[in-house]
Parts: sequence; structure tokens; C-alpha cells
Amino acid sequence: MTFFVAAVSCTEPYPLDNEANLEELLVVEATITNQLKKQEIKVSRVYELGTEEYAPETDAEVYVQDDAGNTYDFEFNQEEGFFTSVAPFQALPERTYQLFINSGGTEYKSTPQVLPTQTELENIVVVPETVDGVEGLEIQANSYDPTGTSNYYRFEYEETYKIIAEYWSPFKAGAYPTNELDFPFVFGFYETDEYKEVCYATKFSPSIMLKSTKDQVEDRVQEFPIRFIAKTNGIIAHRYSILVTQYVIDLEAFAFYQAHQNISGGGSMLSPTQPGYIKGNISATGSEEKVMGLFKVVSESSIRIYFDYADFYGGELPDLFECEIETPGDWTLVNYIQNDTMLLYEAVDGVFYMVTPECKDCSLSGSPEVPDFWEE
Repeated sequence: MTFFVAAVSCTEPYPLDNEANLEELLVVEATITNQLKKQEIKVSRVYELGTEEYAPETDAEVYVQDDAGNTYDFEFNQEEGFFTSVAPFQALPERTYQLFINSGGTEYKSTPQVLPTQTELENIVVVPETVDGVEGLEIQANSYDPTGTSNYYRFEYEETYKIIAEYWSPFKAGAYPTNELDFPFVFGFYETDEYKEVCYATKFSPSIMLKSTKDQVEDRVQEFPIRFIAKTNGIIAHRYSILVTQYVIDLEAFAFYQAHQNISGGGSMLSPTQPGYIKGNISATGSEEKVMGLFKVVSESSIRIYFDYADFYGGELPDLFECEIETPGDWTLVNYIQNDTMLLYEAVDGVFYMVTPECKDCSLSGSPEVPDFWEE
């Protein structure tokens, strides 16, 4: 049985075959941009659609060629889990590009691709909004192409926020054995640098965000919602930054992403639980083997902004975690200390005040290293 997902009215629907009985499916996420940087290509294998078995390709030969005879080689980055170009390069508007992958004795290649219109993001704004009865901040993107030739856009974001541990202290509790019969431990504490007070956490947009201006009077993206953050969400308590990236894509890519969004909820194509097969623009040379994925050349534009809770609201800061404080009995305290299920905040007159670990040590939720881009 084959299901079809209508992507946009002016294209043929992408076929979704969830009974393809594929033993091994090559999955490719490949995008090169007009930014001078090391480009990234993700190549993976999915075994039996809908299962959890999934493995990135590591020893494939991956390269991109343009119509001027230039070859851009890629190598597998073990740390990142995908291929990166050996040297930085950028897509140029006058060139045509094609992806080649050699893996397991089979050559895979894409159709030739060109760079769409290079349209810059105009700005990113933060607007107080109420969504479904929830008060918060909506982050919006604005863009405009006066030539009217961009038309299809994809957005993603990377957010970074500062974490300050609410109950940080430099003290660590200890339970030391004794020879006493009634209770064989004595409690104490000492100073340590194990726990971190200030950290930074980074997360990425979980889904595909698409916008078409094809049927609008102007090729304008206006007040496009990128991210809504509730007023009570602790990620904006101290300092928050978001990097929004706009990709100008073509109709083929828009239709592919929309089809994928409709069947999978918009997550990565490299998810191990693919619900079915969507054919893209990559095929196996001389073979009927199916390949799922897309190679695209896109125009990329990014803007990073920062804001604080106090920029929009007054009063008490929202909590990132629900912190608990306990003054446990002796045996419970031994268990907490030995298993780090609760951590020492302070000890007063022999009473140990224990708190939820995330509320004392921010390194459980982020990194104590300040990001290179961070601004206070």
C-alpha cells in the first residue's frame, strides 16, 4: 500500500511507501550554502522503516562537484557524527552543484542544483503575546525580497540560555563510618569545586519550519513565529540568546520538507523511526535501490539576539527547576550522600539542608564554559 502526501498544489505529491520492505535505506541530509564555511552532509542507514536500528555511514566517499570542474571533498567527523568539507567553501550564484556518494560499492548522486535568490533576514523581534491563554514572549522573523523570486523559506534556531544554580554552595556532605553500634556514621562536610554555579545550555529547534510567500502580493515574511516562550519558563530568567537562520530554498525542497513534516511531525530525516519512504533528488547509479533524502544549495542568513527577563517583565524571576529542600533523618541522609540523590546546600547546627541536584549544580543541565559568542 502506498500513501501520498500532497506537498503543495503546484507540484506532484511525494510518494510515501511504508510497506517498501526495505532491508537497508540510505538517508541523506545534504545542504550547502552561500556562506563561506565548512559545509555539512549527513549520511546514514536505516534498517527496516519504523524500527530503532540506525547507524551513520562512516567510510563513504562524499564529494560535491560544480559545473566548472571544481571538486569539494568531505570527510567523516567522528565527534560530530557527520561529514564536513575538508576545506571551507561557499556556493556561488553562477555555478551548478551536484552531490556524489560512494558507499558499499554503489554510487549515489543528486540532480544538479543552483543557488536560489540571496535574501537576507531583515530582523528578529521579541513580542509579548498570549498564546492559548498562556502569557509569554514570541520570537518573530521578518524578511523581504524586493525581486519577488525567493518565495520559499525554511527556518531553524539555536537557543542558548544562562543557568544560575538557585541553591549553589561549595560544600559537599560526607558520611564517615564509625565503630558506634547505634548509628555507624558521623556526618561532616568540606569545600569542593565539583559543583558549578553558572552554566550555559544550548538547544536546537526540534521541527521543520516552513513559509511560502508564493501567493502573497509581496515576497515578504512578516512576523513569522519562530519560538514561543512562556513567561513562567525559567530559560529566560537570567539571560537568553537565540540564533535564527533563514534558508531560501526552491519549490522542490519546500515540497519535500512539507511532505516529511506531514508524515513525521517535522523532525530530522535521520530519525531512526522513519514512518515511510519519501523519494528525494538522490538516486543510486544503475540500480533501483531507494534513497531517501535531498541535496540542496540554499541561501543562508542568520541573526542572533539577546534579551533578559527584566527587559519585558518585573517581579520575581521564573524558576528553571522545581527545587526541593529537605532536612532528612540520619539513614535517609546516608542514602542521599552515598547516591547523590540530594546534595548539601548548607549545614546549620548539625542540620543538613539537602536540595535537588539540578538546583545546586548547574553542570547537570549545561556547561560551565562560556560560549565564544556570549554577550552580557
